[in-house]
Amino acid sequence: MSVQTMLREAQPIAHQTLQQAFRHRQVSHAYLLSGPPGAPLQETAVFLAQSVLCEHPDPLACETCMNCIRVADGSYADFIRLDGSQGSIKKEDVEQVLHEFSRTALEVHGYKVYILHLVEQATPSAVNSLLKFLEEPTEQTVAILTTENMTKVLPTIISRCQTIRLKNHDRHYLIEAAVARGYDRSDATLLTQQYGDMERMVEALDNAQFHRLKDAAVETVMMLSEQPERLPFWIQREVAGIVASRQECALYLDLLAIFWKDMIRSGAQEIPLFESLLPAYRRLMQRTPKMGALLQDLLLLRGSLDSNVNTSLLLDRMSYRLLQEGGIHHG
Repeated sequence: MSVQTMLREAQPIAHQTLQQAFRHRQVSHAYLLSGPPGAPLQETAVFLAQSVLCEHPDPLACETCMNCIRVADGSYADFIRLDGSQGSIKKEDVEQVLHEFSRTALEVHGYKVYILHLVEQATPSAVNSLLKFLEEPTEQTVAILTTENMTKVLPTIISRCQTIRLKNHDRHYLIEAAVARGYDRSDATLLTQQYGDMERMVEALDNAQFHRLKDAAVETVMMLSEQPERLPFWIQREVAGIVASRQECALYLDLLAIFWKDMIRSGAQEIPLFESLLPAYRRLMQRTPKMGALLQDLLLLRGSLDSNVNTSLLLDRMSYRLLQEGGIHHG
């Protein structure tokens, strides 16, 4: 699926704003794309850069010409991208952009475009250098800034940019987009409960460790419903054996909490997201009325991972709470 199709279907206001600007040749010298974590900020920023540099715009980027392809892979000479998600954007980074763009354009097109993804990650000195450039932009230069937190962006930067607001993708859209790429629907459904953007979903879907942790969460539900007395031993032998870090333990608990919420949904006579687990859900719901309280326990355990906690001991506590506090007994 092209980025333009994604914008047209999932971000219609942003798409219409850009389309009108390019159709009437009213392209701003600076844009600020804002949205919550998970909004398609980078994809839209690159598409906007492609639209400025495209060989065959109609009126936005075709995404298939050589200029569009080179922008996407970062090989276009008059296009620079700084990524604040990889660390702070420093003064020398911004000044390098200014130095490069003070020269005559290298490409035939003549326009120069730079992206500062997550401008809130720029240091104060980098912001001061950026402000000077935004106040006195060089000819045929377009700045594209993105942010996940407008409150951390200086008002002086906001006032010099055209702001375009993006939203998180609709879950149904993400599921269908993932299925169109060949991914399993149930995996895509699960990840839409965890992430709100395609980039993170695809990263997880292509990660073998995600699938191991997902299988462990499913097996935890099954073990708890069928052989609860074996749960503590199984957790320590199987789950602790694949959880290599606090981040992975957090993901395992997040996935388990998603299944737990789905179980509670099924108990409220709603159609569960994962119907294959419905028999296990029903067995567990029959054994204990404390599913809501146990979900809170899981979320509290997940929160404790922010401190320097031993993951093995945390998994022990989880087993104890599920079996004892939940009143779950084999039978």
